[in-house]
Amino acid sequence: FPSHDMFFPRPKKHLLLLTALAALAVLILLSRMLSKPSWNEDYRYQNKGPYGTSVLYTLLKEWAPELVFLDQRPTLALRQNPSGSYVFVGETLYMDSLGAQALLQFVGRGNHAFIASCNLPYPLLAALNPEWCVNPLQSPYPFYQDTQIFYNLKHPSLAFPKPLRFVYQKPVARNQPRASYYWEYIDPALPCASKNLAELGTLSGNRMNFVRIPYEKGFFYIHTTPIVFSNLTLS
Repeated sequence: FPSHDMFFPRPKKHLLLLTALAALAVLILLSRMLSKPSWNEDYRYQNKGPYGTSVLYTLLKEWAPELVFLDQRPTLALRQNPSGSYVFVGETLYMDSLGAQALLQFVGRGNHAFIASCNLPYPLLAALNPEWCVNPLQSPYPFYQDTQIFYNLKHPSLAFPKPLRFVYQKPVARNQPRASYYWEYIDPALPCASKNLAELGTLSGNRMNFVRIPYEKGFFYIHTTPIVFSNLTLS
């Protein structure tokens, strides 16, 4: 009978070593790829990357254990709950006329809504300020481009001694300039800007980025810089 070695030749030691090294290199590469943070600006509470909101969600849960996350459109929840506070942090608030009506009725009952977004749905904007001269197909906020901002609150008891600095960070190719960002704000010089705006915060000088707007018995708190509520800032 032929020996076992004739059918299954034993690999040489140096081949085993090369195979082990190759496998180790693959594992290291995969580990590095998986450990890299996601730079997607999605503001999801499950996202622990720089521009997720997992830290904000944890802080809110500690402050208000009864917090309920609305994974779907909030229309039904707003109508079923007579009191509470509505919080939205994201790049854009998508809301149709029915959703805007539900939110307006919710705030009108004496509740508060905090919206940190780079844009507002036109049905909500038109209801809050019918005379605001904006094109429904365009953003109501002017903007400027920069790599960083300095921001602060206006109220003397809440303002920081010095403005806080936020530097926009995103990986760029070698020898390329630092990534910049478009910063929205509310222009108080607009002839049709609401006279009921209460200025609560500014960015990079006197640009309003945080205001309070009364609506019936409640208040809307509008913030135009949601990125400052991301994990990168709050961590």
